[in-house]
Amino acid sequence: MALAGVLALAALAFVQRGQLRLTASTNPVTPGNFTGYGFDAASTPSQALMNAWRTSSPYYAVGVYISGVERHDAVQKNLTPAWVSTQLKNGWKILPIDVGPQAAGGRFSVVISTAHDLEPVQVKVTTQVPCPPSGSIPPGDVYDPSTQTCTTTTTKTEYKPTGPMTKAKNQGTSEANAAVAAAQSLGIVAGSTIYYDLEAFNTGNKAAKNAVLQFLNTWTRTLHAKGYLSGLYGSAGSTIKMIDNQRQKAGNQIALPDQIWMAEYDGTPSLSATKYVSNAGWQPFARIKQYAGGHNERYGGYTLNVDDDFLGVGKGSVAPAEKHCAGVDVNLTTWPVLKEPTSGTAVPAAQQDAVRALRCLLNERAGDKLALNSAYDASLVNAIQAWDTAHKLTAAPSVWGTSKWMSLFTSADSKTVLKYGSASKAVRDLQRALDAAMPSVKLPIDGVFSATTRNALQTYQKRLKLAKTGVANPATWAKLTAGATSVPKPPKNSPPPSSTPPTSTPTPTPTPTPTPTATPTTSTSPSTSPTKPAGTSSSKPSSSPAKTGPVAPAGKASATSSGAFDVVTVKGLKPAANNARFTVHVGKKIVAAGTVRKRRIQVRLRDHNGKKKTVYVVKIAKTKKVKAATYKPHAF
Repeated sequence: MALAGVLALAALAFVQRGQLRLTASTNPVTPGNFTGYGFDAASTPSQALMNAWRTSSPYYAVGVYISGVERHDAVQKNLTPAWVSTQLKNGWKILPIDVGPQAAGGRFSVVISTAHDLEPVQVKVTTQVPCPPSGSIPPGDVYDPSTQTCTTTTTKTEYKPTGPMTKAKNQGTSEANAAVAAAQSLGIVAGSTIYYDLEAFNTGNKAAKNAVLQFLNTWTRTLHAKGYLSGLYGSAGSTIKMIDNQRQKAGNQIALPDQIWMAEYDGTPSLSATKYVSNAGWQPFARIKQYAGGHNERYGGYTLNVDDDFLGVGKGSVAPAEKHCAGVDVNLTTWPVLKEPTSGTAVPAAQQDAVRALRCLLNERAGDKLALNSAYDASLVNAIQAWDTAHKLTAAPSVWGTSKWMSLFTSADSKTVLKYGSASKAVRDLQRALDAAMPSVKLPIDGVFSATTRNALQTYQKRLKLAKTGVANPATWAKLTAGATSVPKPPKNSPPPSSTPPTSTPTPTPTPTPTPTATPTTSTSPSTSPTKPAGTSSSKPSSSPAKTGPVAPAGKASATSSGAFDVVTVKGLKPAANNARFTVHVGKKIVAAGTVRKRRIQVRLRDHNGKKKTVYVVKIAKTKKVKAATYKPHAF
C-alpha cells in the first residue's frame, strides 16, 4: 500500500466530560521518508529534553510506546496529543510502538495463544471382555471360543486440533485495533507506521512460532485495513530472522510487515545485511536498526537512558525539487567576490552567471524586481545597498563578497534546526553558505543533510569555536547569517580572557551516508564526552603526589529484571574509573558499550536472547589511571 509520505486527515478521538469528541488532525505521516538517527526510551521524554536534544543531539527520530499490555511504562505521563503534534511540528519523526502479547514459553505474563481450533472426530473403540456361555452373546459382539472372550466395537467423539489457530489470529486483530485507536487518540494519522514490539523468543518452539506468525498476519492485515503501515521490532537473531525466513518461503500466506526494526547491538548504524538477516527483503528504505542497547547520553544539559537507532524508511531523506527565477542556476561551483565594473566595461564572462544568480536571489529574498541579466548596474547596486542596511553589513555596495553571499543564503533559515537526515530548501541554503565560507569543501547542493554536509558543518563550527554538534542550530545560523568565516584574532598584547570557554555539547562520530544501493559499513555509535564538574580546576596543584600507576576500579555489580527490560549496574567505582570505556557481554556477544560516568555504570537491556535466565559480564577497559576489570552480576 502506497501510504507513507502522504498527509492524511484522521479522527482524533478523546473523551471530554464523559463524551467522545472527534477532532480532525492535520499532523504529517510519521515516520514518513527519512534516513538518519533516532533513539527510543522506556518512557516518553519531557518537552524540555526534546527541545534541548533537538538543537544539540544527532537524533531526529524518537520511538514512543503508545499502547500494549506489556509496556514497561504503562502510564507514559508525557505522551499526549499536544506532545505528538509539537514534536512533529519541530521536525521529529515519531516511531509509535505497541507492546502487546508476547510469544509463549518466555517470561511474559500475557502471551499469544498456541491453542489450535478443535474439530470433532468419531473414533472407533474396540474392547475384549469375558463372554457368558454360548447363546448369551450380546448382539454385535464377536465370540472367540479359544479364549472365551467377546470383542465389542463402539464409537466415541474426540476433538483433534486443526490448523487455523483462531485465538492467536483474534489476538492479532484485537491488538491492531487497540493500537490504531491509541494512535488516532494521539493524532498519529493514517499512513503512519505502527511498530509491534515482539521480544526475543525460542523460535525452535514450533507451537509458539506458528502462533506468532498467525498473530502477526492478522496484525498487519488489520493495520492495512485501517490505513496504517505495519512495522515489526525484534531481535535480529530471533523475531526478525523468523519473519525474513517466512518471506523467503514459496507460497507464503502470512502478510509481511511493511518495515522491520532489527535489534543487533554491534555499534554499527548500517541497514545492510547481517549474519541473521539477508539484504534481499525490506530494501531500500524499509528498515530500522537498533545498533546500541540501553545507555545514558547527555545533550543540552539533559541526560536520558536510550537505545540508538538508524533509520532508512519511506523513500529515505529526499529534498523537494527547486526552481529559481524561470530556470536561473543558483547552484554555482564557486561564489566569487563581485565588484561593480569601471565605467565602460562589462562584468567578466567568468562572473556573469554569479551576477545573474545574485539578481535572482535578491528578487526572491528581498522582494526586488531586478532584470534577470548579468549586469552589475545601478539597479543592482541599489538593491545591494538596501540588503546591507537591512542586515547590518558594512562592506561597500559596490562589492558583493563572501559574507554577503552567506547572509543571502541563510537569512530566512535562522529558526530552522537541521541535522543528519534533514532534507529541504533550508539544507540547500546551508550547503551554499558552507561552500561560500569554505571554498575547498565543494558540497553538492542537493538539499539532503548527509554525512558530508555534517562533516563540513562540524569543520565550520570548529573554526568559529562553536559546540561541534554537526547540527545547524540558532547559534550556528547566527554566525552564518553574519558572514563569519573565522574567529577574529585578539589584538597583540591583549590580556587573556577572564573566563573559561563553555564546554561543548558532545557529538557523534561521523558515519558514512546511506544510499538506496549502498549503506554505511563502518561507523561508531553516538557517544558523549564527560562534563567537568563546576568549580573544578583544569590544572594540577604543584604539590600533587607522584603517579603510582593504574589502580583497581573496585565497585559492586548487580542485575535486575523489570518488565521487558534487564538493568545491569556497577556502582561504587573509584574516581579513577571515570571516562573509562566499558562493554557488557552475554557469552561472546557485546550487547552494550559506553563510558563510566560519576563512578557508575548502568545500562538497560532488552531480553535479546529469548532465554529465561541471562548471564551478563561487564568489562572495564584499562586506562592510564585504572586497571582492567571484569564483573559478573548475578543471573536472573
